[in-house]
Amino acid sequence: AREALLALPKPTRRRLQHTIDSLAEQPRPQDAQELPGTANHTLKLSAGAHELLYAINAELITILDVAHRTSPWQPTHQDGGQ
Repeated sequence: AREALLALPKPTRRRLQHTIDSLAEQPRPQDAQELPGTANHTLKLSAGAHELLYAINAELITILDVAHRTSPWQPTHQDGGQ
């Protein structure tokens, strides 16, 4: 996820970083969608033209991937395969 984030233009990175930071206050915002069939409470959250894929495990939030909304997700982090 870090590499995907760093590959984006700086204004996009800032916007996504703001969204990521907001997860500390509200890890399950109203527009987040839990993905069915994932073991670690994996959620998808839209952030402008991009989406964040992240997992919540106890008090830890792990950003799994960042992708443009037009890219279909190819989840590889299911069932603890992080």
